Amino acid sequence: MKDNKSTDSSSSSSSVSTASSSSLLNPNSTAVDADLQGINLLQEIFPDESLESLKKIHATRLQKCHYDNISATNSSADRENFLDHESNSLLPSSSLHYQDPILEMEERVLHDHHQEQSPAKAGRSEEEEIYFFTAVVYRDSRAGGLGMTLNELPNGDVQVCDMKPSPMSPSANAGIRKNDILIGINGIAFARSFPIHRYIHHHTTSRIKDIVLSVQQSLNPIVLHFQRATIAHSRSLLDASDQADVNYVRQQQQMEKQQKQQMEEEQTVHQFAFILAQRKLISSNQKQLEVSQIIRNFHYRAQQWEATTSLTTPSTPYAHIYSQHNQEMDVLDGIRKSLSTRIVNCFIEEADKGKGAAKLAYTIWVYDVESGKEWYAPLRYFEDFEDLRATANALAPKECKISELPFPMVTSIWDALTSRRQDVLDEQVQQESCRKLEFFLRVLCRLVYTSPVVNANVAKIAIHVQSFLGTEAGLSSTQSDKGHFQSMTSSMDYHSWNVRQLLKRSLQRYMWRLFQLDIMQRIVNDFVDATRARTPSLKEIETLEAQGRDKLKGHSMKELKDIRVFLDELVDLLLEGCLSEMKLISERPEYEALREQFANDESKLNRLSREATREQVEIEVYVPLRSVVSRLLVNGWRHDDMEVQLKSKELIKRPQSEGTFRIPRESISPSQWESVAFILRSGLGNSTLPCIKLQAIVDAAREVSRLHAEEHRGKDLVGADDFLPVFIFCVVKANLERPCALCVLLSTLCDKMNAIGEIGYFLASFEAVIAHLQQLNPEEDIDEVSSTGLSDVSLNE
Repeated sequence: MKDNKSTDSSSSSSSVSTASSSSLLNPNSTAVDADLQGINLLQEIFPDESLESLKKIHATRLQKCHYDNISATNSSADRENFLDHESNSLLPSSSLHYQDPILEMEERVLHDHHQEQSPAKAGRSEEEEIYFFTAVVYRDSRAGGLGMTLNELPNGDVQVCDMKPSPMSPSANAGIRKNDILIGINGIAFARSFPIHRYIHHHTTSRIKDIVLSVQQSLNPIVLHFQRATIAHSRSLLDASDQADVNYVRQQQQMEKQQKQQMEEEQTVHQFAFILAQRKLISSNQKQLEVSQIIRNFHYRAQQWEATTSLTTPSTPYAHIYSQHNQEMDVLDGIRKSLSTRIVNCFIEEADKGKGAAKLAYTIWVYDVESGKEWYAPLRYFEDFEDLRATANALAPKECKISELPFPMVTSIWDALTSRRQDVLDEQVQQESCRKLEFFLRVLCRLVYTSPVVNANVAKIAIHVQSFLGTEAGLSSTQSDKGHFQSMTSSMDYHSWNVRQLLKRSLQRYMWRLFQLDIMQRIVNDFVDATRARTPSLKEIETLEAQGRDKLKGHSMKELKDIRVFLDELVDLLLEGCLSEMKLISERPEYEALREQFANDESKLNRLSREATREQVEIEVYVPLRSVVSRLLVNGWRHDDMEVQLKSKELIKRPQSEGTFRIPRESISPSQWESVAFILRSGLGNSTLPCIKLQAIVDAAREVSRLHAEEHRGKDLVGADDFLPVFIFCVVKANLERPCALCVLLSTLCDKMNAIGEIGYFLASFEAVIAHLQQLNPEEDIDEVSSTGLSDVSLNE
């Protein structure tokens, strides 16, 4: 690193600068009198004005040019005058109420800093001037802390040598720039004659290490004090202009480079758009470019939102080519980044006698990708949707065209209520109403990403939508993607496991954004509509069932297999077009704990990417078809489920070591394997997605091994031969509602890659348990559990 040519201000230079500042603010000063050329020019322009008036005009102009170049001040009044022009732009709005303590810190640092300077360093380049400022910076783990790198110059100055670009860098967002000189933190100036450890009580041999350590150990937010070199300008009216930074040309070049890069990107086809064209899902080259640009816009906006919890105005993706001083930040704190919603049911709610007419009610399913939680929104009526629409229309920018979105007519809803037969709503009217309202709701959920203009009103709409969906209550529930399964992670480092979950959610949010593309919505809607259209009605199901159970089961299996094929193909399509970008996401600093694992075994990242993709695909495809699938499975396997449930009620009364279970005495659980049964009951019963249900089976199997080790210290873990009797007991104890239909659902819709791995192994164990219960006669005392031919495999793998 080359030595920075700009020098620090000594106490004498500070005095000179302060005196100069005072003279410029005084119209009678000799500095104004000395600028005869400027006075003479003003006299030619305003011949009728007196000399004193011209001096005042001249002094006012010089004062305007001077504010940005003031070096140091001795009085509080002067310092506050300086901070009004510079520091307020560097302090986050949430920190402005700390301004008085910050002013005191800055004055103290400047005083100590000038005291520490040697006379030899009092000089200053004739082409440069020094001014000082204070920045309040909030750390962000996603940006690696403050987002800047410090380096010690040969002259002892601590310089900002590198920093992440805004908006990824909290330092850049606070107004700090490359080549700024750090002179102190939290009101304490850096000393030159002795190490900084006297302030942080920690000794290191390197001064730069001491300073970096003091920055790292400071509380959040941290107050940083800097000096910056600026180009000096004539104080004459003939050459008076606003301040130009030393790095201005460099910044302009960077902006031009970014603009050029932006233009090049606009002519580049994204890999996913290319794959869509290969599959003939989109045709023209122009359409490929449009899809590519939308994907990039989503990426820019998501990147800025995740780094700063806000978006700039002008909106991304072009915000980064504007000067930071021309940007306004719209805070999005508290707004969920990816809510998936589906209207899963619509029914008529009869009014109480004498309390008005019947209402059309809607059941809304909600999934928050960011937390991995799902819930049902409060019951909503058609009138509630009308209120939400009116609010969105009033707040949304006109570019959003909310009023043009399809919305059911009041007359059609009233006709549906008044013309029904036997209180059964016409299915076609129901689907049409649900489809329009669901589309309207999903458009509002993605508005922050898709709105051409992002402002405070867009954030308000998002808050209204979250309230409509009952988000606060849903997120406060105990259910989460890890709550019941933390005990299963004893075989891995918990920190790595937690980072893995965060990465998975980040990858899934990426997939959520892809499903906001019009082409992806059309692909999904076409398949969902076609599947619904060919699904037999209840009357047709009765006809099939009358022909024999096998007839209905065969039809159901065919439909399930078609759904599985579509799910697998959609996952393959997304991964083929986006796996490279998903790998880039995994390389972010916040996922560094997994970097070594992925470097040693790339298949781990591929499996995680597929897992995140599969989960989002099931949200988009399986959830809207869940009523169809349930109708087929519940009716097709109704008698099988009733039989297994009756047997389970009898078997649960028996001890672990007797009759059907025959669990070895050395493997009997004092807790009755309650934690395993709880995982099965909550994971299989309360989760909607098949992939989450499959993971619950794996977690339950791992819990068998963990619980055995905890309750039988010093003894071998339960092996494959002992596992099946224990698992039978746990499934019976879980008292699953429809175990046979559930088993068919999971075995049919299991991802093709999971069918041959750990998930496939434990799914086969679950199938063996259900098959055993179906064949079992509870009245007979069975000495041995049927052999399943399971291979010996560690439950902790």
